[in-house]
Amino acid sequence: YRHPHFRFFATMNLGYFGTKELNQALYNRFNAIIEIAALSDEAILRMLTTRVPACRPVVDKLLSVYHKLKKKIEAEELDVVISPRNLENWARLAQYDGYMAAAERTIIPIAKCDRMLEKTIRSILVLYKWK
Repeated sequence: YRHPHFRFFATMNLGYFGTKELNQALYNRFNAIIEIAALSDEAILRMLTTRVPACRPVVDKLLSVYHKLKKKIEAEELDVVISPRNLENWARLAQYDGYMAAAERTIIPIAKCDRMLEKTIRSILVLYKWK
């Protein structure tokens, strides 16, 4: 018998390119399905400035890069993902290496082996003056 306080939670990133739809038989076994909307810019900004306070002066630039890359990825249905987590990793590493050097290890690798996307990412990054 199961314990009366037992709870089972599962998460899944639906809608990412390269992910498969959840099998209907498995989907049907969950009592409650909750879909969570994408984070708002305000939530991303709050997350970044709380977790990496040093990024406050450039947080608008980080968000702009994020939206430009996300738009490109969605428009071309590319099999890559950029998330607020990538921005946090970028901002965190930039404290030590600067934003362009940190992007080499956090943002540019999003392109994987897609040289055209890598070129696009680099062209977006150079639009901004980074501290």
